[in-house]
Amino acid sequence: MRDLINDISSVLNLIDRCDLDLPDVFINALVSAEDRRFLFHPGVDPVAICRALYKTCSLKRLEGASTIEAQLFRVVTGRREISLSRKLQEIIAAVVISVLRGKREIAVAYLDNAFFGYKSRGIRYAADKYMCTLGDASKSDVALLISLIKRPMTADYCGPRRQHLMRRVAWVSRRIAGRAAEGNDGGA
Repeated sequence: MRDLINDISSVLNLIDRCDLDLPDVFINALVSAEDRRFLFHPGVDPVAICRALYKTCSLKRLEGASTIEAQLFRVVTGRREISLSRKLQEIIAAVVISVLRGKREIAVAYLDNAFFGYKSRGIRYAADKYMCTLGDASKSDVALLISLIKRPMTADYCGPRRQHLMRRVAWVSRRIAGRAAEGNDGGA
């Protein structure tokens, strides 16, 4: 229990120290691509958990249900083992983090610390690597950077890996456009 409290404290301190001034378009894209109910759940998304359980049990296919809060906790702790114990700790931490910090603060801290690929931790470094300016990034730059979270670049990114990334970029672009059309593109 003490380790969990220390880990949560580390995440909260990281959020508090984050000084990244990030345009809302990145937050909206992150929410569209990674956790579309982010603004409405308390750190845990019951709909995503039910979907993941269904697919795991009936289709025998592992599917994630991690919220942005849970992903931030995982990035900070570095724990990735597949176990019920880790998942329960992640859920508890996600709820506590969501209660104690604002959604925008959480999303910005996640983007500032997430792994974007080969030698790129944090969106600032990924943007520099791909010659994007965060302050005036194009829609395609935003889609590329957010896609790298799920499909990080490696040192030898070519062939099928590149095709997976390009499909992810197209998917993220459609999600961003759909969110804007629904009128859900602000307020993170």
